[in-house]
Amino acid sequence: MSNLPRLVAFLALCMISLASAADYRINPNQILQKQDVYLQLDPREESYSGVTTLYLSFAQDASEVAFHSKALQIDSVTLVQNEQSTSLALSQADEFDVVRQTLVSPISGSVKLIVHFKGLFSNTVEGLFVQRTEGKKPFIFSQFQKMLARRAFPTVDDPSFKTHFTFTLDIPKQYQALHNTVAVKEEIKGEHKVVHFKPTAKLNTDVLALAVGEFKSTAFNETQLKSKVFNPVDSDVSVPAYFSDVLNHAVSGIEGYLKSPFPFDKLDFFVAPIETLAGMENVGLVALNPNQFPDDDDDQVNVNLLSWWRTKWRTCGLVTQ
Repeated sequence: MSNLPRLVAFLALCMISLASAADYRINPNQILQKQDVYLQLDPREESYSGVTTLYLSFAQDASEVAFHSKALQIDSVTLVQNEQSTSLALSQADEFDVVRQTLVSPISGSVKLIVHFKGLFSNTVEGLFVQRTEGKKPFIFSQFQKMLARRAFPTVDDPSFKTHFTFTLDIPKQYQALHNTVAVKEEIKGEHKVVHFKPTAKLNTDVLALAVGEFKSTAFNETQLKSKVFNPVDSDVSVPAYFSDVLNHAVSGIEGYLKSPFPFDKLDFFVAPIETLAGMENVGLVALNPNQFPDDDDDQVNVNLLSWWRTKWRTCGLVTQ
């Protein structure tokens, strides 16, 4: 009997935890099937705008729809079901960055949520930020870990959840756009260029990546995925001679570990001296600071490339499925 008070206290704590979880988690009855994101981006500006469509499904009746948003201006939210559109009254994000849109009547099944929004580029390495260095051309890059995609666009920004994302970037025509996937179409519209990207595999938000600017690239056509290394056009980044060997050893090592083919069709890199960023394992567009390259004569590289890859860059997020 002496353990009874402890058991009661433990159960009470569990109930409190479950109750508080409902405050900061989006209802699991709401599933994000896929998401389209359209962004107008210019690294010379302080702000940007966009529209996103969240394709949601509800297994049971729901009285609200919800998404994450942090430091974004939400201009409009429209619910579309059975080709009927309803403008929703705007709600503010709560302390957990969740925007909860209360509905007049319950919904179930498949719906679309269309959100128009504006954002400010971050002045730190968080969300969408602009790297500005005196005497050099600015560029946009992203850092979405941990749970920082919500600073770039409204989404379901939950580390336990994956979905397919399709990005379209509207940028000044002199710039280049990079993403996790390859560009499938480019349209010149006056002084702007609209770049449409292939949908991603099912991914967590924190391994999404975007870059806009003037870039140069080094192609490694002898590697399995014909990888490219991109860096700002006026940077003095030098890609080490052993890089091809690193990529080939890494991909073959991962395939051996998974006992299956490499799970993605793209393995490119964005290399730039970005302040506090050492690296980030974005799928298809891995970020690296050039100070993470060992010297060509580093014994660690010569003895075991795959071991170096795993310890220095981890596995670049490639085991995500």
